[in-house]
Amino acid sequence: MELNYDYLIPLFIWIVAVLALWNLHRYAGFLNRRYFLLSFLIVTLFAAAGIGYIAQTEKTSRPIRTVAVLPVVAVSDERHLTPESVLLAYHASQMAAAALDSPFSVVPLEWPFEMANLDSVVFPAYWQRLARATGYDFLCLGEYSRNGDLLSLRLTLLEPQRNAERAKADFRVPVDGLPNGAAQIAQWLVGTINGSDIKAPPPETLPPAFYQAYLHLILRDPKAALPLLRPLFQRSPENRDVIVLLAKAEFADTALVTLEQKKREVRLQDLSERLADLSDGDTTDVELARLAGEGFLWREKFNEAAVYGLRAYRHARCHPKVLNLLARLHFTRYRPLGFFNEVEIYKQALQCNPGDLQALLELAAAYMQLYRTVEAQTLLEKALQINPNHPDILNALGQIYVSRGLTEKIFTTYQKILELQPRNPVAYYNLGIYYYHSGQDSIAQRFFERAVQVGNHRDSRLYLAKIAEKQGRLDDAIEYLRQRIRLKTGEHDVYAEEARRHLFQLMLALGKVDSTGRVLDATVSPNRD
Repeated sequence: MELNYDYLIPLFIWIVAVLALWNLHRYAGFLNRRYFLLSFLIVTLFAAAGIGYIAQTEKTSRPIRTVAVLPVVAVSDERHLTPESVLLAYHASQMAAAALDSPFSVVPLEWPFEMANLDSVVFPAYWQRLARATGYDFLCLGEYSRNGDLLSLRLTLLEPQRNAERAKADFRVPVDGLPNGAAQIAQWLVGTINGSDIKAPPPETLPPAFYQAYLHLILRDPKAALPLLRPLFQRSPENRDVIVLLAKAEFADTALVTLEQKKREVRLQDLSERLADLSDGDTTDVELARLAGEGFLWREKFNEAAVYGLRAYRHARCHPKVLNLLARLHFTRYRPLGFFNEVEIYKQALQCNPGDLQALLELAAAYMQLYRTVEAQTLLEKALQINPNHPDILNALGQIYVSRGLTEKIFTTYQKILELQPRNPVAYYNLGIYYYHSGQDSIAQRFFERAVQVGNHRDSRLYLAKIAEKQGRLDDAIEYLRQRIRLKTGEHDVYAEEARRHLFQLMLALGKVDSTGRVLDATVSPNRD
């Protein structure tokens, strides 16, 4: 246990007061024995009250100390992660989280991977550097080798901020007894971190597909995780672990953004309602409430999203994912909590977890909307030092370089992005934006067409319509605008609304419709004067 030096303040005041009273009684003769004892009692009570107040507020005044438990790495011909790696870490971290009180917080398994270079996650030295950069206080990592029916595990608990090794441990675990191995790891972790002991039975394991799906998720491949999780959800619609992991995979799937609102409603309705039911049954479960809120937010049911988001916040005020959810609500929802705007919320989320990628990208986007582009650039360039090849950070930086016209950085950044992701539609779209605003429409057109080809990019069609209109290809312009309208993602899709307005103006100018939008002559060619 660490000493809180705040306790020394009332203790020091008490000593000084007692010495002063003793001097007044013994040498100055100002206090008789009765008044000396009474004054001594009063001073002692005040000191005890001060110490009690510090003890009462210590949990909230101490910073949260984050604990990250990583999947152990399988060591054979090469180092790699396996479903067994995930099983051991998942259940060990859950048991440790239940046993460790404030100020310790065990982070979910996937969080440390958000900022990671996936080519390096099997190397301990890389994790120590990453944990130091992203603020984790304790880091449990290890490796295992398989000998027949036994796994030989070697674990290390590090304190990255102190660049220190806290403890090492070796375990031998039967392949058919992995839950016992997870319990042993959790017991060792909790005992090493704060000296307490876990007295709990080994956890019940889930189907192998669950751990394989989790492995896909932490390696940033939710599309591969979903086909494994959906059948599990159909078979076990009440299983909390399956539902939570399915929700994480669904909400991480980038295809969800491109769906029309009605299709998202169909896809997410059953899952989000199930999350809400489970959260109503256990209102203290932060993940259930948070994910229920996020599901309703995707479905554009904002009142329900606020109910569950605020429920999660009441139980976890320094949970970056909860804060990210609140920031996406209307400002009237979070103003009573003391946040003036979304920038403040995202800053708080990054204080709670400096490695939270969503908060980082959203904060940069908020800076861009406020025309604070230099702050956005500084924030992302600092993050890029942690992982120079992270595609999401590179994409966000590329957009900033385009907006600022930093030509050299634009081409360096997008060259790297397209080396990493040759079929990245956002990269082609942003390059198209750069050339379009540089007046080089023919080059911009090729990039926008490529963005549509490789990723069915919605907003590229809006610019293709503008270019076609400039070139007098009005049939093509009208078709691109209609396509963009059909790809509308919801009521708040401003680019679909822009396409609708421009289509109306174009059709009105061509005499295809009147000022009320009534079609005048459907047979008239849009190219007719």
